[in-house]
Parts: sequence; structure tokens; C-alpha cells
Amino acid sequence: MSKYILLSSIINNKDIDDIVKNILDMTSSLKKYYPEYESWFMNKHIPGIYLDTRDTILLMINNDIVGICNIKYEEKKYVLYL
Repeated sequence: MSKYILLSSIINNKDIDDIVKNILDMTSSLKKYYPEYESWFMNKHIPGIYLDTRDTILLMINNDIVGICNIKYEEKKYVLYL
């Protein structure tokens, strides 16, 4: 069974370190095109989730992350990673 979860909906309710590590592991190939990706994600994107300017949608199947979409609200921009 698949479901979508907004990272912002769980960020205040539980420790997200493991989820963030999974996201970074799954998207590590992006470093090839964007060498500063991990720094951007941790220092810009994650704080933006707390500020309601960014979010991440997780596609889950059987409690495994199978898809990730990073959203930048102010520019109506998104990056989808499957």
C-alpha cells in the first residue's frame, strides 16, 4: 500500500534524523550534478521546512521511501527523485 507523507507533518512529532539520512542516501547521485547538494539540503532545505517555505513529499510503500519530492514554495519549484 502506498501513501504520501509531508515531511513538515512529522518534523515536530518525532526525530527525523533517520528519515533525513535515508533521503540523503537515496539522493546521493545528485552530488554528481550538484556537489553542494548535501550542504544545501541540511542548511537551507531542512530549515526551510521549519519556516514553511519548503517541504519534502515522501512516497512510501510498505513503510519504505520510494520517492522524494523537494518543494520550494516561494518559487513554485520542485525536484522529484524516484
